[in-house]
Amino acid sequence: MKRDIIAWAKWRKPKEVEVTCEDQIFALVITPISGTGYVNAYGLDITYRKTVEKALLNSVETLESRVSERTIELKAAYEQRDYLSRKLVDLLERERREIGWTLHEQLAQILAGAGLQLESLKKGLERERSDYSDRVEHIQELLRDAILEAKDVSHMLRSETLETLGLVSAIRDLAEKVKMDSNLAIFLTVWNLGDKIKDSKTALTVYRLI
Repeated sequence: MKRDIIAWAKWRKPKEVEVTCEDQIFALVITPISGTGYVNAYGLDITYRKTVEKALLNSVETLESRVSERTIELKAAYEQRDYLSRKLVDLLERERREIGWTLHEQLAQILAGAGLQLESLKKGLERERSDYSDRVEHIQELLRDAILEAKDVSHMLRSETLETLGLVSAIRDLAEKVKMDSNLAIFLTVWNLGDKIKDSKTALTVYRLI
């Protein structure tokens, strides 16, 4: 300590040090007196200040720890939410595909089969010149409309073009269908998209939005 004080005196600059004495902490300001070889030492009891600083530091550390824990919890909650959202989308799309397949492959075939049976019945009634032939023709028209409607709903629920040819082709097909059904002038322009959207879920999301 004495050597340190002498060194400080040579520099002629005040120096502050902290000294602990039993349960108290003191701040000593040592100031060299020019040309005398002496120094003045002033002491200040800073025990309370250091206690408050330590308590504040502990509070800050505790708060940072809680913030860190909360951040981890929120991150886990967001990841869980995203996971559940993806699972929900997957389930909905699977239901769409199953319903679309049922409409296209089963219901449409049943309606087509009924149409064939009615066609055969109509020919028999025409040979007999029965008045029921007109009614059969009307039922056939209803069946044809039902088949087209089933195919349209199936296409909206499940796009085979999207699954086989990709997003751009599926959007083109969709635009053409809307154009024909609504008699609207629809122009589709694609700039350098190509195969940039390779992820099937992203492509499906874009298709559903459109």
